[in-house]
Amino acid sequence: MILWIILLIVSAAVFLLIAMLLLPRLLLQSRYTLGSTMDRGLKRYRLSANGQGIVYEPNLMVRRYIKQYVITTDRGRKLLKCKVGDKVSYLEYDVVLFNASNKVFKVLSVNELIRQRGYTDIIELPEETSYVTLVLNRVDNRKFNKTSCARVSPLKIFLYGFAMIPLTVIEALVINLCFSKIFGGLFKESYLMATEENLLVLFVALGAGIIGTTVLSIILTVLNRKK
Repeated sequence: MILWIILLIVSAAVFLLIAMLLLPRLLLQSRYTLGSTMDRGLKRYRLSANGQGIVYEPNLMVRRYIKQYVITTDRGRKLLKCKVGDKVSYLEYDVVLFNASNKVFKVLSVNELIRQRGYTDIIELPEETSYVTLVLNRVDNRKFNKTSCARVSPLKIFLYGFAMIPLTVIEALVINLCFSKIFGGLFKESYLMATEENLLVLFVALGAGIIGTTVLSIILTVLNRKK
């Protein structure tokens, strides 16, 4: 009996690992739709022998609230700091990160209460960052239409749902096997061989898999449209 309990626990753990970590990492990775920036560099200055800073001016809409920002590189660290309007007290914005190939590889979401008047806190950027662009979501009580550049491909959502159905069926059959061995007693063999019970487990698992993945696909699709 102990072996079947262990198998039940291990199978549940493997199912959750695949469903919540492995498959989302393989199939639900965001792709980025923003392909360029309208921000422009204003000046470059030296910090030290190996350090430098570049001052940027964001696009016109953002510039009403974030006047400039500077990216500094010193001793292997890349840091971002923004200069904001004196009356700005709260910001929500995305920092879209571009690599050396001019591709977006990550987006940082920032919610910040301005503590130093006229300036944001320092944000550390990944080492592969070449330049950034800023997307405003909220300034004080004013909200902007969120135009996120990160989306999940509808094909990947479909593939995730398609993969989850057989995975759910297999896990249900394993659970049924373990339960019959643990609680079946003298009748466990006859229970396992019963066609009607096995078909019931199969159809319930199949139905649950289809319903669950359909609901998840709808949720992800709606979230994609809101971005």
